[in-house]
Amino acid sequence: MVPALKGKAFSPAEYLYWELHNDGFTQALRQGDWKAVRPHGKPMELYNLKLDPQEKKNVAAQHPDEVKKISDLMAQARTDSDQWPVPEPAAQP
Repeated sequence: MVPALKGKAFSPAEYLYWELHNDGFTQALRQGDWKAVRPHGKPMELYNLKLDPQEKKNVAAQHPDEVKKISDLMAQARTDSDQWPVPEPAAQP
């Protein structure tokens, strides 16, 4: 972002990845119009932000190719750390 702030040319990132460690482990990734969220211990949710900016319709079942692609990107982006371990999913009743 620094080049852009200085008015210079830059190449935008291919995707944005983030994760949360409070209340379990949640991953999210944004690439183009797609946003994926993988809540702790649950299947990935996929949203097309161009068609659904409020993220009301999970379209993961209709786009398994995007789910696979984004899942692979999440795995590449994640770095294991002793300071930020991934907790095990809670047992379902």
